[in-house]
Amino acid sequence: MSTKEERRLALLQRFRDVAAERVQTIATSWVRLEETPEDTAPAQEMLRELHTLKGEAKAVGLPDLGTLAHRLETLLFTVREKNYRVLPQTGEVVLSAVDGLSSALMAAPGTATELLSQLLSKLDDATAAEEAGGTPAAAAAPTSPDPAAPAPAPAQPAAETPRASAQATGQGQGSLRVREERIASISAVTGELLVEQAKSTFAVARLGDWIAKLEQAAAVGSAEGWRQLARELKTELSSLDENTYRLGLHVRDLDRTVRELRLVPVGSALEPYIRMVRDLAHEQQKQASLKIEGGELEADKRVLEILEEPLLHLLRNCVDHGIEAPPERTARGKKVTGQIVLAVRPEGGGLQIVLSDDGRGLDPAVLKRKAVEKGLLSEAAAEALDSQQALELVFLSGFSTRDRATQLSGRGVGMDVVKRRVEQLGGRLAIGGTVGQGFQLTIRVPSSISMTRALVLPVMGGYFAIPCAAVERVVHLADTEIFSSHEGVAAELDGRRIPVAAIAPLLGHGGDARGGRFGLLIRSGAERCLVTSEEGGREADLVVKPLGAPLTRYRLLTGAAVLDSGELALVLDAGELLRMRRQGNSDGFTVKGRKKTRAGTRVLLVEDSVIFRTTVGGLLEGMGCEVQLAEDGMAGLTALESARPDLIVSDVQMPRMDGLEMIRRLRQDPRFAKVPVVILSSLGSAEDRQRGASAGANAYLIKGELNAENLGATVDRLLE
Repeated sequence: MSTKEERRLALLQRFRDVAAERVQTIATSWVRLEETPEDTAPAQEMLRELHTLKGEAKAVGLPDLGTLAHRLETLLFTVREKNYRVLPQTGEVVLSAVDGLSSALMAAPGTATELLSQLLSKLDDATAAEEAGGTPAAAAAPTSPDPAAPAPAPAQPAAETPRASAQATGQGQGSLRVREERIASISAVTGELLVEQAKSTFAVARLGDWIAKLEQAAAVGSAEGWRQLARELKTELSSLDENTYRLGLHVRDLDRTVRELRLVPVGSALEPYIRMVRDLAHEQQKQASLKIEGGELEADKRVLEILEEPLLHLLRNCVDHGIEAPPERTARGKKVTGQIVLAVRPEGGGLQIVLSDDGRGLDPAVLKRKAVEKGLLSEAAAEALDSQQALELVFLSGFSTRDRATQLSGRGVGMDVVKRRVEQLGGRLAIGGTVGQGFQLTIRVPSSISMTRALVLPVMGGYFAIPCAAVERVVHLADTEIFSSHEGVAAELDGRRIPVAAIAPLLGHGGDARGGRFGLLIRSGAERCLVTSEEGGREADLVVKPLGAPLTRYRLLTGAAVLDSGELALVLDAGELLRMRRQGNSDGFTVKGRKKTRAGTRVLLVEDSVIFRTTVGGLLEGMGCEVQLAEDGMAGLTALESARPDLIVSDVQMPRMDGLEMIRRLRQDPRFAKVPVVILSSLGSAEDRQRGASAGANAYLIKGELNAENLGATVDRLLE
């Protein structure tokens, strides 16, 4: 490839990266303009971004993209004359054109011509309709759906996740845009490190000279010579000590700066949800708007990626469960448009994220009744719950207030995912709200996961660490009353009875729960436990590294870190520690709980591609699974008649019968209704995932992202 061609491709990639952000800004600005047409700032921002995008597209040889941006400009200028109060269908045309820009950005030049042509035609029609006049959208608020009327076509892409949108426009591919001053900081620190390295090299050479002088002094045996050498060595050691100190300062500066490179504005990750909320509300014939507060704050890109799925579930629930239809809101004296607020605030060394809406809220009585109906609690246990405990029932796996599942919710998995993901970050959740007035969820997470503040405990000759986010406080057992009850050993703290367990037995060693001098009040969700220990531990900032095989098999361990003493500390999962205490597990180092190990697990692999059958089958067999093959859904159903598998892995698009139809049929058969199913497909949009979940799949993997690690983790999770 010529140097000229390399420069052209580099320029094209840079254009795509920048243009992706422009397209996201355009989409978000249009949604804001729909909500408040009297505020012209979003329109001005759209026009600026479109004008720049048009010029840049032509400069890099993508004239079709420039033409689409120009027609969008024309439509905006037209509706500006109407004070941005547009016809109902105009918004869908604008957002379809924005989606077209996203698709064309990633397409090879010239391959999106037909799509762009269709969008240009729609834009021209919309412009003509706006010029001709008509009823503006503001005067045609959505009404409650007519049961007899056909369902409206969903807005596209209504349920697309922010990451899916980002990937479609070249974002989220492991790249970061870095501010120039941070690069300058790294260059400055690197220069200082080079200076200190040169000083250290010189000091090492000097020490070599002293060794030679020592050898000479030893041969002569002069006492004065020894004393002179000792004085010179002390001077040299002092200089070397000073160099080491400065080197440590520079290394810490470099570490801080490098960690800051992963910081991105929170708003850049959250703004795509504004469009998503708008589309989901329109799909349900509701009106809802999302307001983001604190978008200028910065957080670790990885933290925001892990929070992406929880926030998706939460916002979908706000629209689906919380925000009422316009007639219901009017009857309750509320504004027709439901308000959802996502507020981000700094809190200590982390972030506080508060999601609230002004919808129906959660009724503790209804939550208790649903938990009993679904067999998650007995009537007596439900009755014993206070209002706050009842609210936390929503985090139970399998809990849902819906009697029937919809494409958006009702399967009882969303809030469980939220809890697991937040706790994965070492974070905490607090749920609240008022019946009829609204819902609120507060999430507290660290702003970075490259460094974890943890309490390090010496236990039986080793070191274990518990993230400080999970430790409320440390108490002296001498000042704490510990007693036995029919429920086990407990303590009275803050007027509440807290269960007590010793750290050593939980980790597989002997010991009594009453033993030890200190108690760690550990919390996971709504559950608390006082974990006793001989040592109170010490706080430390740990760089936590993921575990490799075979330690990945142990549920209790989340990572490992090297202490400043050079010794290794294993990082414990507080939620798993409390689960073990609750279930009476006395050995924390048993393999992750499964109904059976991978060895001997029977897996039915349904896949029409010979290549993928061979590849995936080989991965499964390498895990010790017994694999049975089927070339499509019909063959898969036939195979089920001869042997009941422990797990099914299936493609979606196959001849004769696709994977979704096969899953629907086996879910209707009592013999196979509970067999876990993993969809393995090249289709990766949120809509595709929803179809899989609606059919009854338990997990969804993308072929392009498949490896032994994520396949093995999925198998382990579904066989628990």
